Amino acid sequence: MLSNNMVSITECKKILNKEGLKYTEEEIQSIKELLELFVQSSFKLYKEQQQNEKSSNNVSCEQRRASKRV
Repeated sequence: MLSNNMVSITECKKILNKEGLKYTEEEIQSIKELLELFVQSSFKLYKEQQQNEKSSNNVSCEQRRASKRV
């Protein structure tokens, strides 16, 4: 799975405070955790969809083979 430390707090702080906004350390940590959760959930969903597509492709191939035998 994905690493828990995708982007460091220091890098997050640079990105978030780039436009002159000032976030507290707690706000930065909360934003970072929320984005990491979103990325992990999205990645898990993507992998599940890939697996489902792979499975349905296998089933349809088997169905085609069976129908040709009849």
